[in-house]
Amino acid sequence: MFCGYCGKELKDNVKFCPNCGHENPFYKEELVIGEEPKEEVKEETKEETTPVTQEENKVELKEEEKEGVAPLVLGILSIYFSQIPFLGLILAIIGLTIDKTKKYKVLNIIGGVLSIIMMIILIIALVLIFIYIDYIVAYLEANGGL
Repeated sequence: MFCGYCGKELKDNVKFCPNCGHENPFYKEELVIGEEPKEEVKEETKEETTPVTQEENKVELKEEEKEGVAPLVLGILSIYFSQIPFLGLILAIIGLTIDKTKKYKVLNIIGGVLSIIMMIILIIALVLIFIYIDYIVAYLEANGGL
């Protein structure tokens, strides 16, 4: 069952919504024979909201679920493609920017960090290759390799 005002899910037989404080119209108080009904005390709410129907609530949940799929996929792809540093970093940045719920923030950050680490390793490897290329060429010339 969902609250008719804020759309949050309610537990069965709850008189007031714990999120917005509005009364649950489907609440049924069980009466014991011989007891008089209790007086209802409605909690004051800070702001008035318009009722949300069950159908509108379901549509909103589906749209919210769809928004969470793209950052998840981009986070997984950024980790997978972190061996191709620029591609992994770009995927991670896109995943972070479109993740409105911040649900998969950590996943995208991990992909970005792994991509940056791979960039550093690639740069170090290239620097070492250029430093030692003269030694390799000289060694090959001395041994008749070139």
